[in-house]
Amino acid sequence: SFTKAQLLLKSSSLSFLFGEKTTSESIQALSDGLVCDREVKILLSLYTRKDEVRQCELTVTPLTDELGRISLHIIFFEAVEKVQLDKRPTRRVSSRRLSNIA
Repeated sequence: SFTKAQLLLKSSSLSFLFGEKTTSESIQALSDGLVCDREVKILLSLYTRKDEVRQCELTVTPLTDELGRISLHIIFFEAVEKVQLDKRPTRRVSSRRLSNIA
């Protein structure tokens, strides 16, 4: 897993967590969500350093400054399913921080 300091140095596009099962549609939805002015929910397959696939629901939420301009986006992760390669999926739902997902 990644430390908070390591994650802060990474891109918000999360491309370092993409893998074979990460679809181009979900990648595009994430890119669109990072420039959107409203909250967006995205289902995305992300990979750990150990090549485990984590099915996650991402909520991309824009934050505005006092002038109403979007100053940044916060990304919330909810692990929907943990799938290990070459094994049957195990269903579980839990809220996790990005550092626990990666």
